[in-house]
Amino acid sequence: MTKIAMQALFLVWMKSSKRLTKNGLSRYYGEGIGIPTETEAVHFDAQLNSQAANYDLSKAIFENAYQSGTLEMRIDNSETAYIIWHLDNYFLHDRSL
Repeated sequence: MTKIAMQALFLVWMKSSKRLTKNGLSRYYGEGIGIPTETEAVHFDAQLNSQAANYDLSKAIFENAYQSGTLEMRIDNSETAYIIWHLDNYFLHDRSL
């Protein structure tokens, strides 16, 4: 068991990569864009409902526009880039857990 753990330490967590941190260890980073598909359908309803309500859109329309990359066309607002950035980071954080 110790040999396997040491292999994982050196081959995964200490492997030189773009995820290497200052302490010399890599971190898991769930790459991807959009809502993580591995979650249950209602997992992000609170976040999506809140954002959709801010723009008088239904959750379904807001979610579809975000997932398809057409949110900027639906919301003509100077904050749209921030909203997309915020959602991307929110979902990235969830994906990385």
